[in-house]
Amino acid sequence: MNYFKIFILFLLISLTGCKNNIITDPYEEISGNYKSTIFTEPGANDAPVDIQAAGGYLMITLDNSADFTAELYIPTITGYYNEVHNFYKGVYTLKDSLIKFSAVGFFVNELKWDRENDELKSVEVPPRGDAFNIVLHKYFQGLL
Repeated sequence: MNYFKIFILFLLISLTGCKNNIITDPYEEISGNYKSTIFTEPGANDAPVDIQAAGGYLMITLDNSADFTAELYIPTITGYYNEVHNFYKGVYTLKDSLIKFSAVGFFVNELKWDRENDELKSVEVPPRGDAFNIVLHKYFQGLL
């Protein structure tokens, strides 16, 4: 009978004592589908261009083996952009909260991962210039 009590005590300690010390793989945690909710270009000399409001988007899928795919769509925006619809494939690295992308022709070099809000954000966007201001939110593809 004493062995049974010791076994139950050991089982309870192992199940409840380690709950808060779960180590997660950041690549597993960050993997998923992301779609832009903010996608603007600050503009070099004139007003910023809101690509998202014009119907454009950027979607990125990160997998847990450090591969990614991305889809970029920019509609024709008179005076700024001709229609662009490109697909990209490559690898990414994750260090702390910085994601660096490596793919031929992909215009995004790095994004910052906001773990609490499940979003990816542009690292630094100058008030004027060539960089894009991008915020992508994680979404889930469910069975509908």
